[in-house]
Amino acid sequence: MTASATQTVRNFMSAFENFGIYAAMPHLADDLLFTNTAIPGNYGKRELLLTLTLLMEAMPDFRWNVEAIFEDDGKSDVSVTMFWTGTHTGIFRLSQLWESGPDLEATGMSVMVPDMIEFRVADDKIVELHIASDEEGGLTEWLRQIGWRIELGWELDWSE
Repeated sequence: MTASATQTVRNFMSAFENFGIYAAMPHLADDLLFTNTAIPGNYGKRELLLTLTLLMEAMPDFRWNVEAIFEDDGKSDVSVTMFWTGTHTGIFRLSQLWESGPDLEATGMSVMVPDMIEFRVADDKIVELHIASDEEGGLTEWLRQIGWRIELGWELDWSE
């Protein structure tokens, strides 16, 4: 039975939150396209998984708090508006994403970050994931809330 695009997205988010990154992987296409308004360029599944892993290390209580889910008429595009929450109790290894980036020690600060993520689903897999937040949301806002400022357009190093 084929799941709806919305159900595929919900399954991905639930698996990640409740069981971790390895449980979420089956919901992602191997050739996933990952983009982010705040980070120029096109990336893949590896970079998305790395980003999520680093967020979970920094905030083990990370949660997505969905406000609304919209599915397009074609039934393959899903937009999710949310707040993600957590407490910065672990090191955020920004150096894994950005060559000259520092590793940010735990601040103990609780965050509530607005975000919008757009998904494209095909054959019960997420094939595209775009984080559509600007400076008022997403990773940029999270860094601001824990006391670190970054500008849109920063360059990341995804090399091994």
